[in-house]
Amino acid sequence: MNISFLIPTKDGGEDYLPLYSSILISVNYAKKKGITFNYSINFLINGNPHKPLYYINQINQKNKKAETILCPSPGKIKALKLGLKKIESDIYIFLDDDVRFSKENLYLALSELLNNKKLKLVSFQPKTLDYPNKDFIGKLKYDIINVRQLKNLYKGVDPFLFGRFMVMRKNVFNVPSNILLEDLYLSNAINGEYIIRPEFVFYFGLSSISKHVKRVIMLETGREQVKKLFPNTYSSISQKNQRVIDENKVKSLSLYYKCCFISYNILRFFTNKIISKFFKHKNIYW
Repeated sequence: MNISFLIPTKDGGEDYLPLYSSILISVNYAKKKGITFNYSINFLINGNPHKPLYYINQINQKNKKAETILCPSPGKIKALKLGLKKIESDIYIFLDDDVRFSKENLYLALSELLNNKKLKLVSFQPKTLDYPNKDFIGKLKYDIINVRQLKNLYKGVDPFLFGRFMVMRKNVFNVPSNILLEDLYLSNAINGEYIIRPEFVFYFGLSSISKHVKRVIMLETGREQVKKLFPNTYSSISQKNQRVIDENKVKSLSLYYKCCFISYNILRFFTNKIISKFFKHKNIYW
């Protein structure tokens, strides 16, 4: 069995080595548990290659091996499609370039696919990492602006959020290049043939309020786009969405987190009532 890790990246670099180490640890664990496979790690560069190549060369200088594919045009989906075209494999694993995960994740995903031949895709729950700055004032300002910590107030499984660690069989990823939300597209296209496991995949959030607002607007645009393509399955998957705010966590928040929570509600009101109307959307999903 051949496995290929495909990592689309535009202008990353600093997080490549920790990600690479996570992959190696998970590969060794899966093999120790009895799963036999060959694998390759491939960075799909769909932006200016100067910075990504600098960090990938650092990985390779440490007697490790990471392949690179340069994409002629930007775009995550275009990069993934090019990777699929150039790399023949039995199972593909799509990873963002800033994620972390435990050693068990790969083994659990492969076990699901090997035990259920009808299953097409396995993924995990995303969860943001804490801001690394230990300075309290800096951390307070950052979290109030970016509302990063508040994403961890949610509980339950959201079938719309599984794009940061997708393990799938070949020929599953068939997404048009104009689709904005490829993970939601897949969840509709292969309705009932995927599993989202409860284990976490950790990632770093966005670094500014403008980027955050831009992202939620893009996500909402993607939802509307996919809803038109798959109205029936979209409706059924929406009903399965159990991702809600954990009220007990809200009640137990410290003053610091209450400040963040107030900022979150202000920002949510702003995007729902003002930004959404400007972009002709009824609601912005959080």
